[in-house]
Amino acid sequence: MITITMIFTGIFLLMHTALSATTSAHRAKYDVDFGDGGNLAMLKAIRAQGNFIEYVPILLIAMGVSEYVGAAPWFI
Repeated sequence: MITITMIFTGIFLLMHTALSATTSAHRAKYDVDFGDGGNLAMLKAIRAQGNFIEYVPILLIAMGVSEYVGAAPWFI
């Protein structure tokens, strides 16, 4: 069982929910339906969420594979 990876998956899901809520709140606050509307705060929120979505899946895959093959918990 890949317990450590599952714990991190739950943590990352909560973090993604927070990033999504922040991005949605910025969209409502600045009345931006598409893109960043030329607003720097909106752009930062979009990129924070985007970077998270780009990097977390490969990290979780690497963690899961490492845990599956028996890597030490401190390594994971």
